[in-house]
This record gives sequence, structure tokens and C-alpha cells, in this order.
Amino acid sequence: MNEVVDTSKDEKNKKRKLIFIAIPAALLMVVLVTFFILYTFNPKIKNYANELFKKVPVVSGLMEKNKDKKESQGQTQQEVEEQKRTLAKYYVSLDMDRTVDKLMLLKNQDKNFYREMIQLMREVDSNYTQGIIQEIGMKEMKKDTFKSEIENMNMEKIEEKSELAKNYSKLGIYETVKNMEDKIMALEIDSEYAAGVLELLKSAYCARVLYYMDFEIADAIKSHLNQDFLKDVEREMLSYQNFLNKMKGKASEYDGKDYKEAQKQLSNEEAYSREEVANIMLFLDPMQAGKILSEFEDEDYKNEVIKELAELKKLNEQDNMQDIYVMINIMSEYRDRVLELTKTYKTMKPKQVADIANQMTSSNQIYKEYIVGTEKVKITEEELLIDILDNLEPKFLSKMFVELGISKSAELTRKMGLPNQEV
Repeated sequence: MNEVVDTSKDEKNKKRKLIFIAIPAALLMVVLVTFFILYTFNPKIKNYANELFKKVPVVSGLMEKNKDKKESQGQTQQEVEEQKRTLAKYYVSLDMDRTVDKLMLLKNQDKNFYREMIQLMREVDSNYTQGIIQEIGMKEMKKDTFKSEIENMNMEKIEEKSELAKNYSKLGIYETVKNMEDKIMALEIDSEYAAGVLELLKSAYCARVLYYMDFEIADAIKSHLNQDFLKDVEREMLSYQNFLNKMKGKASEYDGKDYKEAQKQLSNEEAYSREEVANIMLFLDPMQAGKILSEFEDEDYKNEVIKELAELKKLNEQDNMQDIYVMINIMSEYRDRVLELTKTYKTMKPKQVADIANQMTSSNQIYKEYIVGTEKVKITEEELLIDILDNLEPKFLSKMFVELGISKSAELTRKMGLPNQEV
């Protein structure tokens, strides 16, 4: 019990001691803060306090050290100013060109120091410094003019490239390839300039230009193309190669097909685009291509296909387009002759036509023979007869087949693609 009482008394004593220490400490802190504020913001109190501090040895020593430090810093600043003046005198002593170069460099690096240096140089030699300032102004003006001219030149080049790109898009692939190759070979433009022009065109168009261009020239141009654009172009080139392979496969289907049947399919714009038809014709034998094209009923569409085919022939360096033109003309004349004879046959009796048919199919004579390129094109009398009969009325044909007989009728109907006639 006594031990508990003693412990309680000790705790109370400790609390009293802490209170006695805390109160004076708080008062001292208030006094010091108040003194610091007054010392900082009241000059009279600061001067008075400094006088008192000088009488205290330790504080006086610290104040002397601080004063020496400030004087040392002031002396260093004076040295810097003196060095600046020395530099100003050095600049004035140089020839004007060297001084101008150095000061222009200084101006680009630190404009404030440049202005300070000009002021110091004026104090050394005002006239010389004024000349320096004028020379710097002239050089900066020339520099700005040069920069402006370069910008104008670049703008003109961009406009020139844009105009050239527009023209190329109108000329077509062949003329674009030829013109660009000629300009590069004549050193009128380089591969970098050509790349800049092609980048203004669609990637698909650019891909075809590069596909048909001389390999070395195309490779040089590719090295200057923007990387993202180049990726698009290479993707388009691969797609175009796949397209050509597909058209080549289609051509093989039509090469041995009846040209009239082939025309019905290829002239169907819902089944084939103009580009597809032109590329199929590119891979066909010229004689077959000419025959098929001669049967196209829409003249405008036929001419568009022929125009595109002619460009493809030039791009692929095939010199047989003339053979196709000749074949088209031959078939056109032949078709006119067929129509003319059809009118005559329509005035005849079935028995008369049957007699003529019997004669024309028995002799197997050649009706016409043409030279196209290095090849001979023959049209037999039987082919002529079949084309004429195709234009006659079914009722007239039935009577004619009766007069012709079973054997000949069966042969002709088979060749005409008709069902067997009952005789």
C-alpha cells in the first residue's frame, strides 16, 4: 500500500518539473521570435543590436568573418567586370569580319551578354562598334533573305511536283513511266525528286508505275519514298501481280473458245470490268482477241477496252497490237458481207438455199484468206454459210433442213449449235 502511494507522488513531482521547464521555454521562444522580427524589419533596433554584439567576443568574431566573405565576393565581381572590359577591348582590336563572326555567335548563344558586350565596346571605340553593329545587321538581313529564298524555292518545288503529279495522273501509266524515265536519264530530275512526285499520287497508281519501270530506276526511287507510303506501294504491287496472274488464267480459258461465245461473256460489264477485259485480251492470241473484240456491240465500250489494251501492250513491250486492229477490221468487213448475203438468202426459196448449203459444205473451199502479221487467217465457205444461216428465221431454216436431207441437216445443226431438226 505504501509503495503505491510513493509512486503516485513521484509522478506528480515529475509533472510539476515539466510544467516549470515548459513555461520559461515558451516565454524565451516568444522573446527570440519577437527580437528576430524587430531585428529584421527595424533598422534602428538592428544597428543598436549590432553595437551590443560587437562587445561580445564570440559574436564579434563571427560578424568579422561574414564581412570578409562579403568583401571577397565583391572583389570577385569586380574581377568579372574587368574581364568583360578586357574582352571588349579584344573584340575592338580584331578586324571587323572576325569581330562580326564572334559577336553573331555570341548573340545566338546569349543575347543579354551580347548587349552588355556592345555597350562595353562602345566605351572603348564608339565609331568602330557602330560599324560592327551595322555589319551584323546587314549579315542578318542577308541571312533572312537567303532563308526566305530557300523557303520560296521549296514552295515552288512543291507546287511544281504537285502540277507534275496531276499531269501524270491524266497521262496514264505508260506515258508516266516513259516521261519519268526519260527525265531521269536526261538528268532533268533525280530519283529523290521523282519519289516526291510519286508520293503525291495514289499508292495503287504509283505501284503500277514502278512495276513497269526500269528495275534499277524503280529501285532508286523506292529508296527515297516515305516508309509508310512505300509499304502501301509494295502491298499494291503484290496485289497487282496477283491480279495479272488471275487474268492470265482467265485468258487460257478463252483462247480456244468460240469467239462469239467468248464475246457474250466478256462484253458483260456485270461479269467483267473494263480493266479485266483488257488484261485478259493482253494474254490472248492476237487473232482470237481481234475476233472477240470485233463482236462487241457497244462501240464506245469496245473502244475504251481497245485503248486500255493498247497501253498494256506498250507497257509489256508487245508489238502485236497492230495485228489486233487488222483482225478487227477483217472481221468487221466479214460481218458486213454476212449481212449482205443474208438479205439475198431471205429472198430465196428453202430449196435453193438447201442446194447452196449442200454445195458449200461438200467442197470445203476457202472463202477468204488474210495475212495478219506472220500468220494466215482463213475463213471457209462452210463458216460463211453457218454465219448466214444464223441470221435466218427458224421457220425458214426448218423448211431448208427438210430439203437438205437428214445427214447434212444433222451436221449443220450440230455446227450451228442448234437442236437436231426433225426431217
